Amino acid sequence: MPTITEIENAIVDGLKEKLDYLKTCKSLGEGMVNEIKDLTIQCPAIYVVYERGEYSQETISTQDKKMIFGVIVMAKNYRGDAAARQGQGDTKGAYDLLEDVRAELVDNNLGLDIDPLMPVDESPLETLIDQAAYVIRFETSQQYFIE
Repeated sequence: MPTITEIENAIVDGLKEKLDYLKTCKSLGEGMVNEIKDLTIQCPAIYVVYERGEYSQETISTQDKKMIFGVIVMAKNYRGDAAARQGQGDTKGAYDLLEDVRAELVDNNLGLDIDPLMPVDESPLETLIDQAAYVIRFETSQQYFIE
């Protein structure tokens, strides 16, 4: 079974490969920053973070683990927060990044022994004068056999 780190790294690697316009794409450990504005000025940017896992015992010998991974998208545009959200001309906005991430990850198992990633929700994190950040969350699961 792949580890959390392996899944997180596979998400990062897949997005780096497919979304080659990104200036930043890496994993982000929880608690590394206090505010979104502290993350980067290298936009467009994506950060992947493991948010949580939930276990359920289906039978005496098997256990399912549902995992939620958040993909934080960040866009910056000196024309203001609307341009950072919506994009302008050839410059992608946060909404474009959300759609690109969703399109790349939906129904994708990343070549790993996990259930395909499925989107759960998306929500704004922070909007500044010239920057917008949103998170889109994906769920996957795997089954463990208990000896």
